[in-house]
Amino acid sequence: MGHIVQKAIDLGFDPVKAIQMATINPAQHFSLDGIIGGIAPGKYADILLVPGLSKIKPKLVISNGKVIAKNGKLLAQPKKPEFHICMKPIKLKRRMLPSDFQVYAEGKEAKVRIIKFVGELVIKETQATLPVIDGTIKCNPEKDILKVAVADRCRQQERVFTGFVEGFGIRSGALASSVAWDTLNLFVLGSNENDMAKAVNRISVHGGGIILAENGKVLVEVPLPIAGTMSDLPMKILAKKLEDMRLKLRERGCPLRDPHLSLITLTSPAIPFIRICEDGLIDIKTGKTLSLIIEP
Repeated sequence: MGHIVQKAIDLGFDPVKAIQMATINPAQHFSLDGIIGGIAPGKYADILLVPGLSKIKPKLVISNGKVIAKNGKLLAQPKKPEFHICMKPIKLKRRMLPSDFQVYAEGKEAKVRIIKFVGELVIKETQATLPVIDGTIKCNPEKDILKVAVADRCRQQERVFTGFVEGFGIRSGALASSVAWDTLNLFVLGSNENDMAKAVNRISVHGGGIILAENGKVLVEVPLPIAGTMSDLPMKILAKKLEDMRLKLRERGCPLRDPHLSLITLTSPAIPFIRICEDGLIDIKTGKTLSLIIEP
């Protein structure tokens, strides 16, 4: 929030109003201003001492009546959280196979619907004709057409839907995640089924995670053992792993600023126009399921 307040000030907001928008305003909105949002007797407050209103860079941080940071140095270690036993890690019922991500069709080629990124989060439908080899439709990484699959990780692991995506940019490898917006699903996107299976199966080893695999090897992995959505790693290590993953995806051609975020929002019905789930492709405007293969 400090970064957001600083950005507001840099963009010309009055510093006092910018601080107000991050403190008392949300407290009043959620009817919590009786206990938080301001510094007064009987209220809870973390206090930041800054050199001036135009520079939100705390010289002193006070929390719960104790100095916890001074001149950029941490003076007290944060409490280790205790997670509720119901937040179980993910364990797949069986290992996923490359065949789980195949799309079957007849003939020598098939016209299919494709999810195309037109921004970091917004996508639209496009169409392309892809080759059919040995009865399965193949993706085309050279033309930026990859496979993307969603699997039900909670009840029926056999419920897997595989479609195609354009605009992610990687020419090799696969990215898998146990996080998905608005659903409890497994996500995997890749240039080939072998790496897709490798990445998804590695998730089960950690009880959840974000995995980047290539040529049968794991390149980067971010364990998310807490309900498959949260990490228990120290913040510095977690940040380094996520940055390493972004860099490796960028090296492989991904133009997106936050590739993992762009991937896991593909299930969200809050963003137009076409979305994917374990049941297929969904038209957000009509709520109807769309066929992957377009019949001639």
